[in-house]
Amino acid sequence: MPALLSRVLGMLRIAASAGPWRVVLRDLLHRDEPLHEDEAHLRAAMDWLARAQDVAGCGGGLSAGYSFRRGWLPPYPETTGYIIPTFLRYGEHTGDDGWIQRAVRAGDWESEIQLAAGGVRGGQGINTEPVVFNTGQVILGWCALHRTTGHDKYLESATRAADWLLQVQDRDGAWRQNTYEDTPHTYHSRVAWLLLEVAAATGEARYRSAAAANLDWVIAQARPNGWVESVVSPLATIPIPTPSPTPTGDCWSVACNCRGTRECRRCNSRSLGPIACCAATN
Repeated sequence: MPALLSRVLGMLRIAASAGPWRVVLRDLLHRDEPLHEDEAHLRAAMDWLARAQDVAGCGGGLSAGYSFRRGWLPPYPETTGYIIPTFLRYGEHTGDDGWIQRAVRAGDWESEIQLAAGGVRGGQGINTEPVVFNTGQVILGWCALHRTTGHDKYLESATRAADWLLQVQDRDGAWRQNTYEDTPHTYHSRVAWLLLEVAAATGEARYRSAAAANLDWVIAQARPNGWVESVVSPLATIPIPTPSPTPTGDCWSVACNCRGTRECRRCNSRSLGPIACCAATN
């Protein structure tokens, strides 16, 4: 019954809103939105992110998105984490300190809801289960804020999160606990990258060692042609158009792995060998 009620309310929301019908009519008429200068589109995207923060009603976190059926979704700690550097860079780009303040609000909210053990809550809203990948992405935001503001509280939050990641990391360098389907994923190279950022900020070698262990595990999954096994994400349950690069992968996971290994290489942690092929060819 609750699911049926939610569906009915969602349909009523769509029927009462002009926005969805405008999109449907535009598509039926094959009319494209007009193109403007890049700066105008960038500003529109940033304004949408600002609105997602304002409507979340939690002080700093950003809504996970907007649904025609459900309206604005609850705040999402993971995506808020990597939107923080976007706010900071746009503030630098425009000279508008308001964007810096938005990043600060987001980072403060992340610290306020950080779990006692140091991990970051998974999923939308305020959940109790920490998730490895989400934790790494919020570290990205905290480290960016620490570099920009110089405030140690952000590095303290990042360090607590990094310590939790080390606690749940397996001996072979992979993460299996607190992960999607409790299985290891090569896209966690994007978590190893953030451990290297914490290592650079703190001078603590243990974070670099943990990152290197994960990269060793990722490299061990590489095929001679550069493809990397164990690429699977929550998005892999969505049907992928054929032909697909692999039956066990998806574009989001590949992109995360390529970005993670690329940034690890930028951090000059080690030679990544066959991973360079993956990053270059995908």
